[in-house]
Amino acid sequence: MRYPLGALLAQAHARFVADCESRLADAGYPDVAISHGTNILRHLSPGTPMRVADLVPRSGVTKQAISQQVAYLAEHGYLAVSPDERDRRSRVVLLTERGVASRRAVRQAFVEVHRAWRESYGENRMRELFDTLAAITEFEPAS
Repeated sequence: MRYPLGALLAQAHARFVADCESRLADAGYPDVAISHGTNILRHLSPGTPMRVADLVPRSGVTKQAISQQVAYLAEHGYLAVSPDERDRRSRVVLLTERGVASRRAVRQAFVEVHRAWRESYGENRMRELFDTLAAITEFEPAS
């Protein structure tokens, strides 16, 4: 039986997230979700503060969602949050040492999952998957 494309894509995404988050937990970051990396961590540079409001358009999620994730990451030691010196109504975030390390762990988890899937499903199938997804999403395939 053939499954609907949307269901297959959703399940593949869920599997990717679960595989990555399992590796993150094994690496000592059980409280970091892939959504934290996608929405916040990847947009921050070590040593460079960023306004919380500037994360909203970069992430593509709501201000409320960003605020909740920032609060969670700060509570768990990944971000330092302080008032913006230029506008005291705004807040800025800065990666802590743990936040910098978690970014590396997220990137490593992506690499490991890609490698594991390539080994499980074969180089040709993974190349076809990447090329097809790149065409659908209009990204240039990686060489």
